[in-house]
Amino acid sequence: MVAFLFALDGVRRFLSVSHPVPGWAIALAFVALAALGNRAFPNWISHVKAAPAYLWGRLCAIPLSALPGTALFGEVLIFFRGPLFSSTVKIPFDLEGYHLPIASFIAKSLRNGEFPLWDPYSYCGVPIYANLQAQLFYPPAWPVFLLGSLNRVVHNVFRLLEWQVAIHVFLGGAFTYLLLRRLRLSRGSALFGASIFQLGGFFASQAQHLGAICGAAWLPLAWLAVVMLRDRFEWRSLALLAVAFALSFLAGFPAITAVVFGSSFLLAVALILVRRAPLKLLASIVMASVWALLLSAVLLLPSMELARLSLAALRGAWANGAGVPLQALVSMVAPNYYHIFDPAKYLQPWHITFMYLYCGIPGLVLSVFAIFRSRHKERTAFALLTLLCTLWMLGNSTPVGRAMFPLVPQFIRGGLYLEFAMAAFVLGISVLAAFGAEQVVAPRNRWFSVALVVLAVVDLTVAGSNRYMNTGDSPGITYEHFEGSRLAMSEMRRLVNETKVPSRIDVFDGSQAWAGRAPNLEVPTATGDDPLALLRVLKLRLCFAEGDYWERYYKVSAPESPLVNLLNVRFLLATAEIPVRSTQFARREILSFGEVYENSKVLPRFFLVNEMRGSRNLDDSIAAMRSADFDPARTAIVEGSSGLRTFGTATGKVSVVHYGNQDLMLETDSTGPAFLVTSETYYPGWRCKVDGHAQELLLTNAAFRGLPVPAGHHRITMEFSPRIVWYGGAISLCAWLFLLVCLRPAKSSADLRPDL
Repeated sequence: MVAFLFALDGVRRFLSVSHPVPGWAIALAFVALAALGNRAFPNWISHVKAAPAYLWGRLCAIPLSALPGTALFGEVLIFFRGPLFSSTVKIPFDLEGYHLPIASFIAKSLRNGEFPLWDPYSYCGVPIYANLQAQLFYPPAWPVFLLGSLNRVVHNVFRLLEWQVAIHVFLGGAFTYLLLRRLRLSRGSALFGASIFQLGGFFASQAQHLGAICGAAWLPLAWLAVVMLRDRFEWRSLALLAVAFALSFLAGFPAITAVVFGSSFLLAVALILVRRAPLKLLASIVMASVWALLLSAVLLLPSMELARLSLAALRGAWANGAGVPLQALVSMVAPNYYHIFDPAKYLQPWHITFMYLYCGIPGLVLSVFAIFRSRHKERTAFALLTLLCTLWMLGNSTPVGRAMFPLVPQFIRGGLYLEFAMAAFVLGISVLAAFGAEQVVAPRNRWFSVALVVLAVVDLTVAGSNRYMNTGDSPGITYEHFEGSRLAMSEMRRLVNETKVPSRIDVFDGSQAWAGRAPNLEVPTATGDDPLALLRVLKLRLCFAEGDYWERYYKVSAPESPLVNLLNVRFLLATAEIPVRSTQFARREILSFGEVYENSKVLPRFFLVNEMRGSRNLDDSIAAMRSADFDPARTAIVEGSSGLRTFGTATGKVSVVHYGNQDLMLETDSTGPAFLVTSETYYPGWRCKVDGHAQELLLTNAAFRGLPVPAGHHRITMEFSPRIVWYGGAISLCAWLFLLVCLRPAKSSADLRPDL
């Protein structure tokens, strides 16, 4: 009964039920249970005394094959005990600031019966379906989306994301265990290596990066498939490798995808070089890679389109090959040598999360022993693989990295964050440590292996659990409150919803969180904070905002610019008075985060103009909009046309009949022909109809949609329906159906599930 009440209290906290289960109620329930039990079961005390022996007998009856998985899962629960079981402790940084808003938006869309394709809250609109890190087409993310779509759970998506992180860490450990068993190691040695990988430097330090954690979970499965293909080619083994590749991509972090693909290829090369595999193994790797691209085409094609149109298109030119610094290697012996557990004392120029490579002292000692003394047949291949992954991880910290990185094609460099090769490095150390344990510990009594696993788990948990890099306790930002203030959140939502279509906000010198969390807060913004921000929107923002060109978030620096009005920015957030000479901005509210100023010259999201000026390209459009005589309320800059076209002195109005996330309906009334201007982002896939007849949308004012409308009363609809999703989906569907055929049950499952 007591356990039940504690579980009930945990469910209550997760579902945000307002009344906790008080301690006195638990005590009273315990007393009542004892009294009732004594009356109904007079001999219950003797049963309680016999319970320990009974439980031990049941524990011994558990199949031996289930114990490693149970142990690995228990290790993860203990390591992440703070975020998983405390209401005040959480995984910090990007998990809340970047992944939560996207996941919450997807969950809310599903709750409303809509498949999310377009996010109207950030950057005046962005294609969420093409964002790799949204994980919209990643199957293991859908339990989070579906559970999050429930009415009582929708505002607790963050807790689901933390469990998604923990479960993927466990998957990484479980697949490592299967890999080591496939390499014919004992259960104890395999459990030792798996524990090092799931509790070691990578997962402990990168918990905030959801896509990296999810993608890395499939790394040992890919290595397992390579080893299986080395032993014998089978379509099932090839399909397993293709699945590992595809899921690492669908997980949404290209840097980890590159590690999974690249390290699997290097493993095949290493096995071939030491004559432990035939040369044709490389052909299997290539076949699996192509198959994986077909499996993930539903995301691959849209993401390639978005990358071409976003900031990602320029990132390759800025990449410098920086990886994990050499100084981070010290953490393998002394994890807190540079005070990475205490940010106040940390003085190094590198990010703290890339300074932790600790794999435990037992793991380090046994991996070094394995390199020089292990008699395992694959020792040389995995030692060579670990060395190559180390050089990859260190990047330009070594002469090899400085020489090799310029040879990488520029279009790949943008997503090739070399520091994330630490996942393959830690896995390589884990495999070598298991080889060492197999020779030093396994031949002795099995309890020596148990003691070694316990020692490693305690060592790694004490060193890396509940540290700054994976545990935080800040108040955070949710749908209900902004940095602890419910009033600030409710007031901002009330202000923007004073108009039928919610008005947009922007940031002068206020909190950046309003930009990155817009999809979750449901407060539309003309800015954002996304590595896949559209280039056209960013270049337009640089006309009135300041920031380095390669950044994705710019604060307004010229609030008097007419472009601020064009973007429907009705409210500007600041921490102090805005230095504007005119009376355009007036203080509206003073909230906990700062001051809210209202723009008296804001333009609606949809309006008619009488003049259309042509431009040849984006640069032409930006130059025209920067000119002193540009008035967005009178003139539209339309790309792809030439000259100046006027529509006379017609007057008219635009009424918004319906405004949804990915569709809208307008009604226009004008005395003559005019041009409809919007501040809604232009992107391939938006389709328009005027009175039921298809009409082409024109690229207007550098980044937005517009079109000419005839005189009179007309109904205009716009709908986001990108065909590229259907093309990619059809390819992926065929590839997955073929995969199911190849993975059909065989007479024996020994190849896929070795003896546990």
